[in-house]
Amino acid sequence: MEFRFRLSGVLLLVFAAAALALTCSKKKDKGLFFVPPGGTGTGTSTGGTGIAAKYPGDQGLADDPSVLYFLDFDNQQETENWYGSKDGYAWTNTPENVYCGGGALEIQQKEGTHVPSEIHPEIAETDVAYVRWYRKWEADYDFTQHKMSGVYAKADGVGGGGAGIPPNGYDKYSCKLYVDFSRYPRFYTYHPEQEGAYGDGLHMNLVDPKIQVESGRWYCFEMMIKANNHPNRDGELKMWIDGKLVGHYDNMRFRDTNDLKINEFTYSAYVGGTWVSERDQKLWDDQIVVATEYIGPVGF
Repeated sequence: MEFRFRLSGVLLLVFAAAALALTCSKKKDKGLFFVPPGGTGTGTSTGGTGIAAKYPGDQGLADDPSVLYFLDFDNQQETENWYGSKDGYAWTNTPENVYCGGGALEIQQKEGTHVPSEIHPEIAETDVAYVRWYRKWEADYDFTQHKMSGVYAKADGVGGGGAGIPPNGYDKYSCKLYVDFSRYPRFYTYHPEQEGAYGDGLHMNLVDPKIQVESGRWYCFEMMIKANNHPNRDGELKMWIDGKLVGHYDNMRFRDTNDLKINEFTYSAYVGGTWVSERDQKLWDDQIVVATEYIGPVGF
């Protein structure tokens, strides 16, 4: 939504804030988190000086030079074209299931299956990526362990997700978030020094107690991965929840050649590895952004 008319200073701000409040789901009485512009953006408080703060309601954010990928799900046809024939996806404009704007992605997880499968669009190559999105789980959601979004780096000729195959420093690395059975969000990262065949599930390490997510409300998630500058061990991972920095790992080695760059976004609500959804249930995602700078919560 853009405001092209002129009013005297304060009155314009009041009208703009009111319009955005109607556009974006941020009512406290529904348990939905909202963030006013301002704050540190470092994750030490809930405000944000990320790039989203410059674009109220995310309007115009897609054109920011640091943005690599943007999905607001406002357009039904574009959303349906994006997920194609994949099972478990739908578009919705039901107000309580839209965080901001005119639509959101509705995900139907199905009993006894891993549905939905992931979506892996290519992005411009980069050494650092921030991924921000909003997610809400239906009331009384059964928190079977399932994935959230992130990014991959893949060398030429490396296809698929490569689950169960550790990176060798030259072929791949990745990070996404996931929610474990106890409702704790974690990093899920593949790197050459991981402990086992599958990626490391790293906990939040900056908050005590750790945050357990709840059903029936929106959360703003953001993760960052910075590749190490070989031969240095200066790779990093960061996680924010509702604008607060809750996890940070440094001194990481993701690659043994600086030619191996992040080049793929992964959208995920996948249930698994070996386990499946315990029942039919829904969740919703909205306002997905991939950028080379800290994004932060939607500004108002």
